[in-house]
Amino acid sequence: VLVMSALLSGQVLMHGVIKEKRNRVVEILLSSLSAPDLLMGKILGVGALSLLQILIWVGAALLVGAFLFDLGSLEISLIDLAPSLLFFFFGFFLLASMFAALGSTMKEAEESSQAQGLVVLIPMAPLFAAGVLMSQPNATWAVVLSHVPPFIPTMVLLRMAVTDLPLWQMASTLAALVVSIFVFVWIGAKVFERGILQYDKSLGIREIVKIFKG
Repeated sequence: VLVMSALLSGQVLMHGVIKEKRNRVVEILLSSLSAPDLLMGKILGVGALSLLQILIWVGAALLVGAFLFDLGSLEISLIDLAPSLLFFFFGFFLLASMFAALGSTMKEAEESSQAQGLVVLIPMAPLFAAGVLMSQPNATWAVVLSHVPPFIPTMVLLRMAVTDLPLWQMASTLAALVVSIFVFVWIGAKVFERGILQYDKSLGIREIVKIFKG
């Protein structure tokens, strides 16, 4: 669900940023508010719509499942799901901020098709080692990667599926995830502010490095 929602909302968010960059509407917007505020507004707006769509999917699935299965026998409560929902929620917005920042470096929507796959592939990399991870959820390397953005949401959700994480790990990984969101939003805003105004070209690695050096 995290992958699907990130792809759908990320595509909308990225294409919206590119479109505004091309028609130069964003220049008017930036005259009234700062780049971080504009970026955060776009992330929250598109993110809220995507999360609403997910709730509709889940609600429909539960409605159909109630007729086909005895869902009460699963004995799953919101309290049990709360930690997973927290990591899903913050992980979703972490991916969204990465999509927005990447969109601001591009000038054509066609460029985003390959780039958005890369954005999702990086945080989803732990899925390729899911077999080993779920057989050794408390290994040292698993604990370390659970604190490294942008792998945090995927690593923690996979580990939660097979083991009960210690309270200190829950707290430390959640704190690292929240901090990483603010860091990525700050980085994204810097690239967004410079890249969004360069509507006639895409930003390369050298230009991005110069942004932070300056």
